[in-house]
Amino acid sequence: AHDPRAGADSVRRAAAGLATARLVSWQGTGTGSYPRTPCISGVVDRMLVQGQLPQANTVCPP
Repeated sequence: AHDPRAGADSVRRAAAGLATARLVSWQGTGTGSYPRTPCISGVVDRMLVQGQLPQANTVCPP
């Protein structure tokens, strides 16, 4: 939500341009939410290890 490198609007546009994309937002500040935050780690790990896609527009707390 508060990434200094890529604004939230840019990320939303990029995700919208990919037919199979799932947007996962972290409401924290800065970069590097993986593996520091349990919500993001869980979403990423389930996708990479189990092949389970996250719900569309998943929002993780800071």
